[in-house]
Amino acid sequence: RDEKAYRITLDDKLDPTVQPWAIEGIPEGTDIEGVAWLGKGRFAFGTEGREDGVSLILIAEERGPKLRVIETIRIPEAKLGLQVKQNHGTEGICGTGQTIVAAIEETGQVNGRRWAPIVRVDRGAITRVHKLWLTTDTGKLSGLDCQLGADGSIHAIAIERHFEVTKLLT
Repeated sequence: RDEKAYRITLDDKLDPTVQPWAIEGIPEGTDIEGVAWLGKGRFAFGTEGREDGVSLILIAEERGPKLRVIETIRIPEAKLGLQVKQNHGTEGICGTGQTIVAAIEETGQVNGRRWAPIVRVDRGAITRVHKLWLTTDTGKLSGLDCQLGADGSIHAIAIERHFEVTKLLT
């Protein structure tokens, strides 16, 4: 909520140097939840809002000693196939270049099985929403790391968590 990102650099003894970076252009009422480096001074931020129905991805570029939001990608509830409550937005995010993959914290159910949306964004447009089947009665997606295959496939590890729950899903 303080509109900052932090660059952490480790020296040869693994001692950290922490450098704060101001982020300009974050919409009011938006919390940053996850970050992905897209390459060449570009970042994607996963966010959640303080009102129902808000799920955004913010694209920012390095501008001197700060980051500036240059694009906002809205993730509509209709595309997700479920309602997004406040503080349940884009929790995990990864990607490279013009492709972003976002894990949504909100969950849905089909025939008693729980799932969470994984959203693929190519060149600023939502191109696919996947259902990632959850393994517990309470867990939600909180983190995401991925590699994009040359064939367009996504190879990802997501964290399903909720208090006593911590599971890695692929």
